[in-house]
Amino acid sequence: AAQITNAWVFSGGSASGVMKKVGEALAPHKDVPCFGMPAFGAVLGYDHILSKVKPLTEVMQGQGRADVEKEVEYVHSDESNTFNGAALEPHHTHFVLVDSGKRESKAWGTEI
Repeated sequence: AAQITNAWVFSGGSASGVMKKVGEALAPHKDVPCFGMPAFGAVLGYDHILSKVKPLTEVMQGQGRADVEKEVEYVHSDESNTFNGAALEPHHTHFVLVDSGKRESKAWGTEI
């Protein structure tokens, strides 16, 4: 149905539960955009991503321009999904990382 209607699919983007099933189901359909919108602080390996972009606080203080559409390679963690975080589901085509400033278990649900 998503292919026929040119739909975009959105999920929480983590490699667990229904979000993992959505990514796996859409894996053979590369022409269907599948967006993950996870809570950034609950993504395993968020510290690696954070090390690759300029903090917004620096940008706001005039210390350079924002990395608005920066592509950062996600390094999948060897850690298993836990209450503190989950890996990104690899079959999603795009991610919008929602950062509330909270980390690990305190970050869950802040993307809503």
